[in-house]
Amino acid sequence: MTVEKLKISVKLHCEPKPVFTALLNAAQHSKITESECLIQPSEKSKFSILNGTVKGSITELFPYKRMLVSWRHNEYDPSDKDSIVEFLFIYKDEHTLLTITHSQIPDEWSAKIKEIWKKKYFKNLKLTFNKP
Repeated sequence: MTVEKLKISVKLHCEPKPVFTALLNAAQHSKITESECLIQPSEKSKFSILNGTVKGSITELFPYKRMLVSWRHNEYDPSDKDSIVEFLFIYKDEHTLLTITHSQIPDEWSAKIKEIWKKKYFKNLKLTFNKP
């Protein structure tokens, strides 16, 4: 079985702090993804997102700059390793470039994972944070 890596970005018209904070706040995260989310803003805490279909833990937090999490879809094969997701926040010219690097994706999951990021996250992040 091969393992894939996905890198995807979105440009948001805001500073990094509100986006970073929203992703770590259960109510705001739920609103962005339009699904149930349980999350706490601290390293080593566990989370459950997208109505419990994805679970993991927060590995590292560098406020408003970088976040690293382990990530596992409930339909992954038991032999699959957890994915690793890095959120990188770069502020420039009054915009935040949020880049998500999702690695250790089981090969048959690449397309589905990309759609999750685009439809469940980037779509509503743009609607929420691209208000001038």
